[in-house]
Amino acid sequence: MKERVLATLAEGAQEARRHADWLNWVFGITTFGLTLTALQFASPWKIALLCLPIVLSMYVYAWCSFPPTLRALRKLAKEHPEDPDVAKLTAEFEKSHNGLRAFMRVLPMTIAILVYLCVLATGIPGYAFFHAGIEALKA
Repeated sequence: MKERVLATLAEGAQEARRHADWLNWVFGITTFGLTLTALQFASPWKIALLCLPIVLSMYVYAWCSFPPTLRALRKLAKEHPEDPDVAKLTAEFEKSHNGLRAFMRVLPMTIAILVYLCVLATGIPGYAFFHAGIEALKA
């Protein structure tokens, strides 16, 4: 049993790393590329708005492709809240794949999304203060 649990944890860690890599290299780079393309136009927020379905579809795919091992572990913990081994295993796995280390692992994707949202927000009249930052990015 212990070997199977360790194998499951190793598989889960590998799935989490693959998911983080996908977030960075596909989601992050594509979003950043779309943002840089939008900055080439006179009103970048319109192009960013045009690209919004692409970004949202990638976000939905990322949500749906969340590591299945972690999903199964969370489901098992919900079904058997009285089992201390499952609770300990879930807490251990989530502790190693959540928090600052996991955030740093997907930092390129996070930066790409923030820059994209800033470009998109320039179209909202109340967020005119973003225009100076966007002009600095264009220069």
